[in-house]
Amino acid sequence: NVTSVKKGSVSVVLSGNQTIELDVLPGKLKAGDPVTLGVRPEHLVEGSGEVELSGHVDIVERLGDVSYVYLHLDPETRLTLTLPGTSIAQNGEDITLGMDADAIHLFDSDGKAMDRLVSNPRYGVPEALRAAAV
Repeated sequence: NVTSVKKGSVSVVLSGNQTIELDVLPGKLKAGDPVTLGVRPEHLVEGSGEVELSGHVDIVERLGDVSYVYLHLDPETRLTLTLPGTSIAQNGEDITLGMDADAIHLFDSDGKAMDRLVSNPRYGVPEALRAAAV
């Protein structure tokens, strides 16, 4: 859920009561609104990151140079990771996941993505969106 809204950012509480602030145009979002976070599997890493989550590994699918790790953060929140084939993830074990906050997509309750205002060129957005936030 959204905990606070400012011009150019939205704060969201994650499982485990961790709060993160995302640089997005909030549109009509307000505190208390339900939202969905999305992260591409290739933007999650084993171990630490700017934003960290803990999960329980259900299955590791090793395919040579890549491993797909299927896990859950809680009974309703499931994730798939794309990790190197050398991943140390094991079936049935807990894992810490890291990611850049700029890699997170935020969706409102209707599934509309909030426009991101990112500082990392890896996740860049058109300059016009950055200008709209000022």
